[in-house]
Amino acid sequence: MIPKISGEEWTDSQKQELQYWKWSKKIGKNEFNKRTVFIKYFSEFACWFEESIGEMNFGIVADIGCGATLGALPLIKEAIAKFAIDSLMDEYVKMHKKEYDKRFENNICDTYILRNCKTENLDFPDESFDEIFCMNMLDHVEDSEKSFKEICRVLKKGGYLFFNVDLRPDTANSPCHKIRLTEQIIDSYAEDKSNDIFFLHKRIIDIKAPNAGGMKNYLAIFKKG
Repeated sequence: MIPKISGEEWTDSQKQELQYWKWSKKIGKNEFNKRTVFIKYFSEFACWFEESIGEMNFGIVADIGCGATLGALPLIKEAIAKFAIDSLMDEYVKMHKKEYDKRFENNICDTYILRNCKTENLDFPDESFDEIFCMNMLDHVEDSEKSFKEICRVLKKGGYLFFNVDLRPDTANSPCHKIRLTEQIIDSYAEDKSNDIFFLHKRIIDIKAPNAGGMKNYLAIFKKG
């Protein structure tokens, strides 16, 4: 398994990720309907996830590594503030300005903030967010352990971390996902006492999608403090 890659490898994976989103936009596959995306990748967990966040009262919420579709944030109807954080956000804004403007006009959230930021060095004070979503992003980073620590650092005491990531077999070849994680590696990050989080829910599921190639998905909800 590969929980860390070089800076050069990470830069290349970011270029590949951006190319993917440009290709998706060009052929019309860049959906902004998140329910469709969740069902494709998360199977039966998708409905539970949507129901769970629908029942929550959100404070200052962030989606870290949100991608061009802004991750889970479009599912949240109301919050004090929504932070969409991604190392490619500046590029996504150039690509999707019209879609973003339309979405924000129809959103009842007081503030919706887009931030270009690398996960290993989040430009936020300690305990900034009440809720954090990290959806299939920890295999996109340069250093997964450092990234996980940063995510926990900016989560408030008593806050919730909604997390998932693909567990790819060694044979899986993806230029955008150079990090290879296992259940044991992620468990070790979560059980690191310095991160000050604990499991509320965890599930490993088979990915029911075309060409999944034996991949599984690690899903968990953590609470801090």
